[in-house]
Amino acid sequence: YNRSNKNIEIDYRDNTPLPLLNSAAGKVFLTFTENHCDKYSLDLDEQQSIRQQGYSIRLSETKGIPGYRAIACPILTQDSRLIGAAVIMGLLPDSKQELHQLAQQLISTIPDLKL
Repeated sequence: YNRSNKNIEIDYRDNTPLPLLNSAAGKVFLTFTENHCDKYSLDLDEQQSIRQQGYSIRLSETKGIPGYRAIACPILTQDSRLIGAAVIMGLLPDSKQELHQLAQQLISTIPDLKL
Protein backbone atom coordinates (compact mmCIF):
# COMPACT_ATOMS: atom_id res chain seq x y z
CA TYR A 1 0.00 0.00 0.00
CA ASN A 2 1.43 3.34 -1.05
CA ARG A 3 -0.02 6.59 0.23
CA SER A 4 -1.30 8.89 -2.47
CA ASN A 5 -0.37 12.03 -0.50
CA LYS A 6 -3.77 13.44 -1.45
CA ASN A 7 -6.58 14.65 0.79
CA ILE A 8 -8.49 11.38 0.45
CA GLU A 9 -6.85 8.01 1.17
CA ILE A 10 -8.41 4.71 0.05
CA ASP A 11 -7.02 1.40 1.22
CA TYR A 12 -8.04 -2.20 1.87
CA ARG A 13 -7.43 -4.26 4.95
CA ASP A 14 -5.40 -7.43 4.41
CA ASN A 15 -7.44 -10.43 3.26
CA THR A 16 -10.43 -8.32 2.16
CA PRO A 17 -12.49 -10.49 -0.22
CA LEU A 18 -13.10 -8.82 -3.58
CA PRO A 19 -15.89 -9.62 -6.02
CA LEU A 20 -14.08 -11.67 -8.67
CA LEU A 21 -16.23 -10.74 -11.67
CA ASN A 22 -16.79 -7.08 -10.77
CA SER A 23 -13.39 -5.83 -9.64
CA ALA A 24 -10.21 -5.14 -11.58
CA ALA A 25 -8.18 -7.23 -9.12
CA GLY A 26 -10.72 -10.05 -9.25
CA LYS A 27 -10.49 -10.18 -13.03
CA VAL A 28 -6.69 -10.35 -12.79
CA PHE A 29 -7.07 -13.26 -10.36
CA LEU A 30 -9.48 -15.09 -12.68
CA THR A 31 -7.24 -14.49 -15.69
CA PHE A 32 -3.93 -15.59 -14.19
CA THR A 33 -4.99 -18.53 -11.96
CA GLU A 34 -6.90 -21.75 -12.48
CA ASN A 35 -8.64 -21.57 -9.08
CA HIS A 36 -12.40 -21.03 -9.04
CA CYS A 37 -12.76 -21.52 -12.80
CA ASP A 38 -15.59 -23.95 -12.15
CA LYS A 39 -17.53 -21.35 -10.12
CA TYR A 40 -16.77 -18.14 -12.04
CA SER A 41 -16.25 -17.61 -15.72
CA LEU A 42 -14.72 -14.51 -17.20
CA ASP A 43 -15.33 -13.94 -20.89
CA LEU A 44 -12.43 -15.43 -22.89
CA ASP A 45 -12.08 -12.27 -25.00
CA GLU A 46 -11.75 -10.22 -21.81
CA GLN A 47 -9.16 -12.64 -20.42
CA GLN A 48 -7.17 -12.41 -23.65
CA SER A 49 -7.33 -8.61 -23.54
CA ILE A 50 -6.11 -8.57 -19.91
CA ARG A 51 -3.21 -10.89 -20.79
CA GLN A 52 -2.22 -8.82 -23.84
CA GLN A 53 -2.47 -5.43 -22.12
CA GLY A 54 -1.07 -6.64 -18.80
CA TYR A 55 -3.85 -5.04 -16.77
CA SER A 56 -7.58 -5.00 -16.04
CA ILE A 57 -9.82 -1.95 -15.70
CA ARG A 58 -13.08 -1.49 -13.79
CA LEU A 59 -15.08 1.44 -15.20
CA SER A 60 -18.27 1.30 -13.14
CA GLU A 61 -19.25 1.48 -9.49
CA THR A 62 -19.32 -1.86 -7.69
CA LYS A 63 -21.05 -2.42 -4.36
CA GLY A 64 -18.56 -2.63 -1.52
CA ILE A 65 -15.64 -1.14 -3.45
CA PRO A 66 -14.80 2.58 -3.18
CA GLY A 67 -14.47 4.68 -6.31
CA TYR A 68 -15.89 4.19 -9.75
CA ARG A 69 -12.72 3.17 -11.55
CA ALA A 70 -9.78 0.88 -10.87
CA ILE A 71 -6.76 -0.53 -12.66
CA ALA A 72 -5.15 -3.80 -11.57
CA CYS A 73 -1.94 -5.41 -12.84
CA PRO A 74 -0.79 -8.92 -12.01
CA ILE A 75 2.30 -9.44 -9.88
CA LEU A 76 3.89 -12.62 -11.19
CA THR A 77 6.85 -14.72 -10.10
CA GLN A 78 9.63 -15.50 -12.58
CA ASP A 79 7.79 -18.71 -13.46
CA SER A 80 4.57 -16.73 -14.18
CA ARG A 81 2.72 -17.69 -10.97
CA LEU A 82 0.33 -15.00 -9.71
CA ILE A 83 1.23 -13.81 -6.21
CA GLY A 84 -0.79 -10.59 -6.06
CA ALA A 85 -2.13 -7.57 -7.88
CA ALA A 86 -1.04 -3.95 -7.92
CA VAL A 87 -4.11 -1.71 -7.91
CA ILE A 88 -4.90 1.96 -8.50
CA MET A 89 -8.46 2.92 -7.60
CA GLY A 90 -10.58 5.92 -6.86
CA LEU A 91 -11.01 9.10 -8.85
CA LEU A 92 -9.39 8.13 -12.14
CA PRO A 93 -9.71 9.92 -15.50
CA ASP A 94 -12.46 9.20 -18.05
CA SER A 95 -10.14 8.98 -21.04
CA LYS A 96 -9.10 5.46 -22.07
CA GLN A 97 -5.77 6.89 -23.19
CA GLU A 98 -5.14 8.41 -19.74
CA LEU A 99 -6.22 5.16 -18.05
CA HIS A 100 -3.79 3.26 -20.30
CA GLN A 101 -0.98 5.66 -19.35
CA LEU A 102 -1.73 5.12 -15.64
CA ALA A 103 -1.75 1.36 -16.19
CA GLN A 104 1.64 1.57 -17.90
CA GLN A 105 3.01 3.54 -14.95
CA LEU A 106 1.65 0.92 -12.55
CA ILE A 107 3.15 -1.90 -14.62
CA SER A 108 6.52 -0.14 -14.62
CA THR A 109 6.59 -0.02 -10.79
CA ILE A 110 6.06 -3.76 -10.31
CA PRO A 111 9.71 -4.78 -10.99
CA ASP A 112 10.75 -2.38 -8.20
CA LEU A 113 8.68 -4.24 -5.59
CA LYS A 114 10.73 -6.18 -3.09
CA LEU A 115 8.93 -9.52 -2.93
